[in-house]
This record gives sequence, structure tokens and C-alpha cells, in this order.
Amino acid sequence: MAAFIPVIAGVGILAGTIEMPWERNARKAREREREARAAEQRAREAERQALEEAGRQRTLLELGVPPDREISDTDIQTGRSEVGYEQGCRNIVLVGNRGAGKSTLINCLRGLGPGDSGLAEVGEVNVTTDCHKYDDLPKKGKQIVLYDMPGAGVIGSSAWDYYYARKLYSFDIVVIVHETTLAESDVRLRRLCYLRQQHCILVRTKADVHIGNIEYRKQCTIAAARDDYMDQVRMDMRGFNALDSARAPGELRVEIFDYVVNQRALLWKITQVLDPERLCEPPASDLYHPINEAEFLGEIGMLSG
Repeated sequence: MAAFIPVIAGVGILAGTIEMPWERNARKAREREREARAAEQRAREAERQALEEAGRQRTLLELGVPPDREISDTDIQTGRSEVGYEQGCRNIVLVGNRGAGKSTLINCLRGLGPGDSGLAEVGEVNVTTDCHKYDDLPKKGKQIVLYDMPGAGVIGSSAWDYYYARKLYSFDIVVIVHETTLAESDVRLRRLCYLRQQHCILVRTKADVHIGNIEYRKQCTIAAARDDYMDQVRMDMRGFNALDSARAPGELRVEIFDYVVNQRALLWKITQVLDPERLCEPPASDLYHPINEAEFLGEIGMLSG
């Protein structure tokens, strides 16, 4: 026989138990509180997404990216045909502002030093006005083809203008070359490559020059000057990364990391890589002591096949 449960006015039945009026009121109050918290959380999330989207649009505007910003596979294939892309090779384009040391870096990567024939023209002004292609690197593993591109400040008014006009999307790797603190144009180009998921590397050149200047100015040892210089480089990178974390939305936030190199150490390392049997003494002066040359060469694929 079923149990008899008396019905009392103002008393409810919940989950097989009798719910007293004050219990029902407390339950409904808790439900209203949960709903209010959920609504507040949804509002906060909507506000966060709106702010992030506003930041994203602001960043894209700074980069000069148009609304119809897609670059198709057809665009890439056409661009590669126009720039002379070599299939089956690693095609690397070097960009940077005037005087950054692109041409010197290319000469080093080709194993060429002062006095060698076939050097890319070097100068403190904007020597490169057209894209120059160098496919004469001694082969070790996968063939590498280098392209010396005019500086980012030469044409266009935005990162996108430069990136699109010079068809940088056509290359396997973009190397941004600079010799002091990164310019805003460098950071924007780095961000644009990140947006397109394109391999991009930052290289800081002329380390020996800056270390020598610190040694002269502070009248200290080369080792102390090098430590001082590398502290400055690390401080630069930390500053850029902290600023970027604060101002850029997640998907457009980039990490700044510099490979620090000097000409003589890089040329010495390249000679070791390209011609292991050749006797080549390391640079005699501590001023030209290697820093990140080996890591940089590994990143662009010159230390492996």
C-alpha cells in the first residue's frame, strides 16, 4: 500500500520530500543568485570579446591589412613565379631598413668576405633598390637561395603595403635584419608574418661594432662590454614582449627574439659548415667572439640537410 502524504497548504513536495515554504524561498533565492552570476559572467565575457575584437581590428588597421586580406594559393604561386622562387630549395628573403647590414649578412652566408669576388654591394645608404637573388651558396644538404629585398621604408606606407608589394608571402622564411633597437616597421612586419603563420626570424647584426663602442666608452674589458651589450639586447626584448602583451590581442601577440651576430664570427662559422676540411682559425680578437651565429644558421637550415 502506498504511503499517505498529507497535503498542507503552502507546503510543496520536492524530490519525494516535503519542502517547507521557507525552504522553497531559500531555494528560489539561490537559483536567482546563480542566474545573476551566470548573466554577469556572460556580460563580462561579451565585454572581453568586444575589447579583444576592437584591439584586433585596431592592430590590423595599424598593419594596413585590408578587409579582403586573404592571400590565396594562386597568389602565392604567381608571386613565386615572379620572384624566381626555386622549387625544392629553401627560399629565404632578407629585409630591413637601410644600413641594417642585409648585404653584409648575405655575403657571409655565401661564404664571402672582404676582397672576395661577387660580393653583394654594401653601403650605409639604401644600396638595394631591387630584389637581388643569390643562388650560388655552396650546397650542404638542402640548397638555400637568398633574396636581398629593398628596405621596409623604401616603398608603401604600411606593413601590408610592403609585404604585399614585395610578395614576401612567396618565400619560405622572412629574415628581418636590424642592428639596433627594432623599428616599429620591423615589429609590424614580424606581426604580419605571425598573422600569416609564416616563418620569420629576427637578426641583430654588427654586435662587434656595438661591443667595441661600449669598450671604448666605458674603458672596460671586451668581456665586460659584451656582457653589457647582451644585457641591453635582453632588456630590449623583454621591453617589447611586455609592451606587446599589454597592447595586442592574443592571436596577434608576437614574441620578439633576436639572434645576435657579428660578421667575422658568422663568416668563420660558415666556412666551417661549408668546407669542414679547410683549416680556418677562429677570430683572434675577443671582440669577434661568436654569440648566436650557430643558432641562427641552425634556424635557417644551414647546419643540417
